[in-house]
Amino acid sequence: MTWNLKPSSQWQRLLVALLIVAGASVIRALFFDGLGRNTPYLLYFPAVMLAALYGGLASGFLATVFSAALSFFWIQRGFLSPVESLALAVFCITCTMIFFLCEMLLRTQKRARLAQEKAETANQELRSEVAERKRAEEALRTEIAGRKEAQEAVARRADELAQFNAAAVGRELRMVELKEQVNGLARRLGQPPPYEMSFLDGAVQPTAPEVEGAISGNAKSKTGGAA
Repeated sequence: MTWNLKPSSQWQRLLVALLIVAGASVIRALFFDGLGRNTPYLLYFPAVMLAALYGGLASGFLATVFSAALSFFWIQRGFLSPVESLALAVFCITCTMIFFLCEMLLRTQKRARLAQEKAETANQELRSEVAERKRAEEALRTEIAGRKEAQEAVARRADELAQFNAAAVGRELRMVELKEQVNGLARRLGQPPPYEMSFLDGAVQPTAPEVEGAISGNAKSKTGGAA
């Protein structure tokens, strides 16, 4: 059988098993000395069980051998009748069953403990993953909010630029109209035109409402694309 205990821990468990059997012998000598040869194993059954529950198979086996030896050499004085030999065999068989059952119990408890540790580790990893996902979702929401704010800022800026362009172009067109009117009045009065407008010859002059409408439409298209 494979043991996962360190050598020092194993020796400690074996020593505890010997001490448990020795303690049972002391209790028998002090309080149950009158039992004699008839009931030699009365206190050794619980001693073997305690030793096996504490240390497992090896401790139970050592406690069984030590108990049988004490019973044979101390209580029964090195002599066994046929009935006493049968009782000793029954004691050894029963104790063997006891420490095997205790070993199975200890191994079951160990497996349950390992399974619990694995479950706790898995739960911890799951909680960490959930927390990480929450942080990622929060970062994504923050990024989306930032992009929406940026888009709104771009839309506001485009609207302001459209209004400024409309006002600037309309002003320039109005200045051109006023200059043409002044030049027309100067010609009627027989005077030379005060403003040079030759750059307008052959060019199609849009009106101010047309320019403003075109700029507003362009601004709306930019706003829609940003949204």
